[in-house]
Amino acid sequence: GDRRPGRVSVAMVEFGRSLSEDAGGGEHGGGAFAKDSTGGGLFLVLCLAIGLLTRNVLAPNMPFPYTVILLIIGLGLGALSNVADGSQFQDAVNTWANIDPHTILVVFLPTLIFESAFSVDFHIFRRSFWQLFILAVPGMAIGTGLTAAVGVYLFPYQWSWEASLMFGSILAATDPVAVVALLKELGASKQLETLIEGESLLNDGTAIVAFTAFRGMVLGEEKTIEELVGFGLQLSLGGPLLGAIFAAISIVALSYLYNDAV
Repeated sequence: GDRRPGRVSVAMVEFGRSLSEDAGGGEHGGGAFAKDSTGGGLFLVLCLAIGLLTRNVLAPNMPFPYTVILLIIGLGLGALSNVADGSQFQDAVNTWANIDPHTILVVFLPTLIFESAFSVDFHIFRRSFWQLFILAVPGMAIGTGLTAAVGVYLFPYQWSWEASLMFGSILAATDPVAVVALLKELGASKQLETLIEGESLLNDGTAIVAFTAFRGMVLGEEKTIEELVGFGLQLSLGGPLLGAIFAAISIVALSYLYNDAV
């Protein structure tokens, strides 16, 4: 099953706080994490415990996915932290709500991507590669363009096409955690599950290239087609190359540890 309740719980707590906050908000930065690292660590353990209990105790008796339960619990904890003004609980929540986003990118994202890639059925992935490619590259480009059109013509923000395309490239990168968990619970075919999760793995690279290109346009940076193509090749070829190297190292290391009696 899906084993990522910690991320969902923490994210929902932050979202719940934003719903119950008065106007004014607070500053986001890495200093809050250093200020109350003990409380933040305990809160992380609490979130993991809530995720485990929800997944293994509450979810089997509920008619809907456990991620919905986590959403409700997270919203409740976020609202509670805002009510408990000045308490240690609020400080602990603020520790994670104000964490440097680069920390999440560097620490949590590689782990989540590895878990998804590790759980994908390789044989189905290989047979369905071109379907995944069509969804992850042309499909993602179409989604980016349609979302950008909504931003230009329907949103009241008067965004430029460059800003709208950057916005679309962010939303086009799907994260089907809840969908895949629901498919597993419903007993859907393995191929459908692999198509959804595999597409989300492949479209990340496309989204990064698109976001970088449109972000440069918004900031007034000029990038040539050759630079964008080189950046795309660096991600699409360099990533698998590094993965193959570390996989070979891991296989050699495991061959020495597998039969170790200790």
